[in-house]
Amino acid sequence: MTRGLDLGKGYHVRGDGYERTDGELGSRPGKNTGMSNDLSSTKKRTKLSKKTFALPGKRKYPIPDKAHARNALARVAQNGTPAEQKKVKAAVKKRFPSIGKNGKKKA
Repeated sequence: MTRGLDLGKGYHVRGDGYERTDGELGSRPGKNTGMSNDLSSTKKRTKLSKKTFALPGKRKYPIPDKAHARNALARVAQNGTPAEQKKVKAAVKKRFPSIGKNGKKKA
């Protein structure tokens, strides 16, 4: 077993992440990632309707909830074309009007 901080319940912290006492690396159970829907598998993504995506024709940038919508904005800002960025911002604003409003008025 690698040295680290014991978290109890079969986990301890190592320098590069959580390690189960059986030697496997992984996330700590019960750790909240902030996103309510796990869309990491193709099967789960194909179950989503087209209107759940910011770019429905390409089925890119799923926005089933606010957390995924914020993530879509971040990802398209990093990797999307200017046209994709505009479409994703519009789709997020249409579905979740409160995202992007911070309550401050510009002078």
